[in-house]
Amino acid sequence: DRLAEEARKAEETRPAVLWYPKTNERVLLLECVTRIGKKCDSVDFCIAGNPAVSRHHADIVRKDGAYYLIDQNSLNKSRVNGVFASPMQEVLLHAGDRIDLADEILIFEG
Repeated sequence: DRLAEEARKAEETRPAVLWYPKTNERVLLLECVTRIGKKCDSVDFCIAGNPAVSRHHADIVRKDGAYYLIDQNSLNKSRVNGVFASPMQEVLLHAGDRIDLADEILIFEG
């Protein structure tokens, strides 16, 4: 069915969203790589004022229509749904996943 195919394609091309409940910010993940950290002049999404967050803490990478979290060897680690992410390793993200960057919470809305 043509309409179903168009709806599926629209869903695939729609950018994912990262929600930061602390400030209620929502970030469209438009680029292939979204850098997250506390050094505002060198990341795409800045979590300022928290010494537990590294300058460049983690990336969210879009690849082949899927999204992955990659911890950038941060001091205080990253977790997805409570499971620690190994540094520099891709962790596949799904809608509703909770991402902890040190003690900051983000929600991957897919």
